Amino acid sequence: MFSNLKLSTALALVAISTKNLILILTSPATVEEEEPPTSRISSQVLFPTFLVGIYASIKIYDFFIYPFFRSPLRHLPGPKNNHPLLGQELHKFLSPSPTSLYLDWSRQWPDAPFIRHLSVGNSEKLLVNSLEAHREVLQTKCYSFVKPAFFTRLVGEIVGKGLLFAEGEEHRRERRLLSGPFSLANLKKLLPIFQTEAQNLSTDIANILSSSDSASNSGPVEVSAPLSKATLRIIGVTALGAELGDPKLSTTFHECYHRIFEQDLLGNAIMAINAFVPIRWLLGRVEANRRFVRANTDIRELIRGVIRERIVEVEGRKGGGAGEGVRERKDLLTYMIEQGNVMGEAWTEEEILGHLLNFVAAGHETTALATVWAIYVLATRQDIQTRLRAEITQLLTQTPTAPGYTEIESLHYLHNFCREVLRVYSPSVDMPREAAEDVLVAGVLVPKGTAISICPQVMHSQGHIWGGDAAAFDPDRWDRLVGEQASPYALESFSNGPRICIGKAFGMLEFKVLVVEVVGKWRVGGLVGDGEGGVEVLNPSVTLRPRGGLEVFMERVEPGE
Repeated sequence: MFSNLKLSTALALVAISTKNLILILTSPATVEEEEPPTSRISSQVLFPTFLVGIYASIKIYDFFIYPFFRSPLRHLPGPKNNHPLLGQELHKFLSPSPTSLYLDWSRQWPDAPFIRHLSVGNSEKLLVNSLEAHREVLQTKCYSFVKPAFFTRLVGEIVGKGLLFAEGEEHRRERRLLSGPFSLANLKKLLPIFQTEAQNLSTDIANILSSSDSASNSGPVEVSAPLSKATLRIIGVTALGAELGDPKLSTTFHECYHRIFEQDLLGNAIMAINAFVPIRWLLGRVEANRRFVRANTDIRELIRGVIRERIVEVEGRKGGGAGEGVRERKDLLTYMIEQGNVMGEAWTEEEILGHLLNFVAAGHETTALATVWAIYVLATRQDIQTRLRAEITQLLTQTPTAPGYTEIESLHYLHNFCREVLRVYSPSVDMPREAAEDVLVAGVLVPKGTAISICPQVMHSQGHIWGGDAAAFDPDRWDRLVGEQASPYALESFSNGPRICIGKAFGMLEFKVLVVEVVGKWRVGGLVGDGEGGVEVLNPSVTLRPRGGLEVFMERVEPGE
């Protein structure tokens, strides 16, 4: 219905313009046998001018008429201080964090299921703002929404296509085929890998301290870099089956992702603009763009090399006793190759690459950031750190060997702490969607093609869900959930519904293991350079991350301290 409104109006403009052109071309002055030269030139210019006029008319309608006078969504609440052509995008770019405006709007219109705002070219966007609307978009009507083109350019160039961008039946099929490596049974087999790399994290921190001027067991440590390396090593083994402990390979991976996620102001601006208008191909000589493109190319070539080696390995051992060693692998890559052989539908190299890019990029980055924010809380809330250490130390003294899955899951305060970190500091900033058809959501008819923004922090910060202390960090709130707080849609760090993150259990266990390692072996002091506990957040960014990393004071503690 509404999705045809703009098309019908545009066709009407074309019809009127075409009629006028026909009248001009068939007028007596245009059919004379001998036209003067100036008349012939006018005829040659007339048709291109006519086409430009049609295009300009449609764009004027799209930019200045439809959003303000014709759109069925124009009566929804939302900000009015729009830039003439950029809508709210310039305000987003200049905000303190990627989620600042969303949270401001949600506080201003707390009862609205959707908040309407304008984007580039005055195109309309809806911010999902109620539990009911979140449930319908993510669960009951999730396949009525797809990933928009701008999000594919913004995130897809980093994390590849893969499961993240699969839609409809393709998504159902791929998720079913990929579920094996993320089963609970396989997750328990991965626990020793998590713990080994967590111990290597402590070694990295100790090396940072020993290389400092003080060369002691305490001092300032920038934690973002070693955490990123640790989670990258974990995802390297579990997704690729590749030991990123090799210094050369590990350094290459880490440096590439550092260049991708830690860009300068110009690099971030290029990324933001490219999401709406593809411009990278025009900026081949701009160093910020070249660094990004090179890093992406290097990552893909490294992973392609691992894929090709593994295919040869699996094929070479097929049918022989040595193949048992390959089948015992726990990594996603080997599973995909073997599963494709069993099903008779082998994944193509591009399909495998897309899925692995999803898990390598998104998997290591989000867990690393969650742990960075956990350390931020430990540095600014010593009372929470003390309680957490007491619970963890009790477990570690009772288990001389590394604790098992059941023991880690039994740490109640740790579980609450990790959930509260994800609620207050969700690494995911936005989960965009686009209506694939006209669809009724929470009583609002959303036209086909409408862009939707799902910001986890909006749900995590709403006072009518979490109470008047929604902004406070309180792990104990998870022991007294009431009403909508108990809804799975009140915590959306991993999304929800059929498209919930396939690696949710993987990520949560990895997160807990890293926190156990840090709290069990290190005392986190205050923030370096800021005793009051404030940090600047990077913006624009596809994730919630401290600008320039997070530097804290750390001190080695002995078991039982």
